[in-house]
Amino acid sequence: AIVLDHWHLSETHFGMLFIPIVLGYSTGAWFSGRAAGRIEPERMIRWGYHGCLLVNLVMLVLQWFLPHAPLILQQLLLFSLAVSVQIIFPVVTLRVLDLFPHSRGAASSAQAFYSMIMSALMMGLVAPWISITMQRMALCCFALTAAGWLLWRAQLRDPHYGSAQHD
Repeated sequence: AIVLDHWHLSETHFGMLFIPIVLGYSTGAWFSGRAAGRIEPERMIRWGYHGCLLVNLVMLVLQWFLPHAPLILQQLLLFSLAVSVQIIFPVVTLRVLDLFPHSRGAASSAQAFYSMIMSALMMGLVAPWISITMQRMALCCFALTAAGWLLWRAQLRDPHYGSAQHD
């Protein structure tokens, strides 16, 4: 929808969407790997969420006030979003696995299964509705990012947070 319907490019231009995202994931993974053990995990997650929220807010404002923004700007925002997501993802994945120290393999499998189910539901049910306009996509991305950030903040207040690591 983005490449064909909103950017009005041909099917041979899908790289215009995927290359910035893949480069962003790669850059974020490199940064995450270098920061592991040097920067506190909660700080990494905070940085990642702040980056995601900022980029999604810029995307939202951009789509409402400059709906035909330069393609390079949109690509830069997608790159930045992918970097931010990849800063969050490894730390959160390890936190989930730490909740089940004696059955990490099963926890990893359950996490992968849940991720695939959620992805299928999002692609099958949500994406067709939100992809009608770039404004809807930007609003949905911002709302889901904010919800994830709020859930992360709520679990930090849980008195049991981190206790599973020592069991």
